Amino acid sequence: MKLPYCCGCLVSSNRNLVGCVDASNVVLRARGLTAYYGSRVVVDGVSLALRAGQVVGLVGPNGCGKTPLLRALAGLLPASGILEYAGVPLADMDSRQRAGFRAFVAQESGDGFGFTVGDMVGLGGAHRSRVFWAPGGLALQKRVLAILEEVDLGPLVDRGCDELSGGERQRVVIARALLQGGRLLLLDEPTSALDLRHRALVLRALRRRASNGGAVIAAMHDLNLSIAACDRVLLMNNGVLVADGPPREVLTSKRVAQVYQTPVVQTPVVFAASPTIGEDSYAILIDPRSIQT
Repeated sequence: MKLPYCCGCLVSSNRNLVGCVDASNVVLRARGLTAYYGSRVVVDGVSLALRAGQVVGLVGPNGCGKTPLLRALAGLLPASGILEYAGVPLADMDSRQRAGFRAFVAQESGDGFGFTVGDMVGLGGAHRSRVFWAPGGLALQKRVLAILEEVDLGPLVDRGCDELSGGERQRVVIARALLQGGRLLLLDEPTSALDLRHRALVLRALRRRASNGGAVIAAMHDLNLSIAACDRVLLMNNGVLVADGPPREVLTSKRVAQVYQTPVVQTPVVFAASPTIGEDSYAILIDPRSIQT
């Protein structure tokens, strides 16, 4: 079932959408977005709006279309339909304008091509220069150092990117996107290589960007992380957006089991230090009985 155009205020197609979106804070709007890999449809008529102040999780099974949807929303994968950034059609924006408005973090970080950590992150400011890359002045250096500290990479500023671990490289490309700035941040599995501490640290950084008026959308495989970190969740399956709304309404045990074709259980989460914090918290777990031999 395809959802109609929405902004996260509903999870099914049977509600009245009149007045559902406050256009003044819509950072991205897509209607009927369809994208292909060759002749195969990988994103099928997706409609959504991303609002300032939101951290949105994009979830779904392997191969469901999360990556091509993010790439299409970033303008990196040709797609039909309507796509607007703050009311401006993407087709009317040149590459510099797009880079100034949105930043995209891919799954694969690469090896850094011989750059140091500081230089690689500094490339996030290239769209502000008339040349592809010029060594920054003191102001840029201070911004790079501040963002590196934010993602716990400050001491590695002069280290070669090819000397980093997978998790460190992932934080480098996230730091580069944070430096790039703009109102829209799209990330493809940004925490997949991170340990618990650095997952929390990166998610706090993303939350700060949203709190400062940006919109963040991130593909995630960890459903419980999306429950904990996101204001809103988009659930995809077979290239279609099948649910959109608050995590508790979207990620029910019944819907997750149906989409992922795996038995799951839903369990409450209680925080011992402050039980009231966990009153509305829960976790989705694989049903242990389904993995018994």
